[in-house]
Amino acid sequence: TGDEIETLADQFNLMSAELAASYALLEAKVADRTRELAILNAIISVASHSLDIREILADALNTTAEQMGFKAGAAFKLEPPPAAPILIACRDCEAATAVEIMKGYAVAGQETPVVFPAEVVAFRIEDFQDDRLKAQISQLGIQWLVFVSLATKGRQLGCFILGKHEAYQLSPEELSLLSSIGK
Repeated sequence: TGDEIETLADQFNLMSAELAASYALLEAKVADRTRELAILNAIISVASHSLDIREILADALNTTAEQMGFKAGAAFKLEPPPAAPILIACRDCEAATAVEIMKGYAVAGQETPVVFPAEVVAFRIEDFQDDRLKAQISQLGIQWLVFVSLATKGRQLGCFILGKHEAYQLSPEELSLLSSIGK
């Protein structure tokens, strides 16, 4: 009828729709946070039950890759310079390829840094200068890689290199989760 009651009803329906959307967003955030906590809990559980760094890194690599949708990955333990990082575990890639990726690690064509970045770094395969390495990674169907530094008590312990098939932008929540896994 166009009176105040109709206007009030329209506003009430609008508020109701906005409230439903807000609840749906909140439920999605709770589900994401629950998944993140489950991943961290699984990794912490193995770390607290084992003193074997190989077992801890292998399990953490598998849990991270499975839960976050990475196709392939490798875990490395860093040794004091000048020793090269040691491959601890591989997932869906050849050990030799993982070692070559670590040796040729580059962001925008830079040489392997002496100290690896402390934060999570994602880069495309096209950023590699080495065409042979690009071809090896492309054969796995990997489009981009993520480097996750692993540290304990302020000291770098190792790293994960994780790969995905499709070009993908990590969300702030995924970056935060990978950073938490690294710590």
